[in-house]
Amino acid sequence: MQIVRNERHIRVRSFIGKNLPLVGLGALAVGLIISFVRPEELLWMGASMLVGLVFSVIGGAFAERYAGPLAHHKVLNDVLKGLGNEYMLVQCLLPGSEVIGCGVRASALAAWGILLIAPSVHAGPFDYEGRRVAAIQFEPAEQPLPR
Repeated sequence: MQIVRNERHIRVRSFIGKNLPLVGLGALAVGLIISFVRPEELLWMGASMLVGLVFSVIGGAFAERYAGPLAHHKVLNDVLKGLGNEYMLVQCLLPGSEVIGCGVRASALAAWGILLIAPSVHAGPFDYEGRRVAAIQFEPAEQPLPR
């Protein structure tokens, strides 16, 4: 399988995912220190806490997608490793996050051979019903299990 990916896009977002949560935690720490040392500076403390919260959340989202152990650009390559050379995986170049071209040349993707993949994090099994994939929801047991 041919793999075409935007390395710069992945590298930049991976760097953001690794470092932005730490910057956010640093801003939260600064806000905490300001609240203890100079409690009358409420504006600076609130601004620091808000910036820290926003940076931590945004950095966490980038870390989950690009820098974590389940980064889609790493895992998808391993999962699709056995496909032949008539397939091409395009990562971070097109509007879809992952695109597999089937039966096409490396120079162009034909519209009839494109499969868009939208990776997401889900812990648990899936069930295929008709044309829809749904997460299986487990019901709690009515009776406790025997010991």
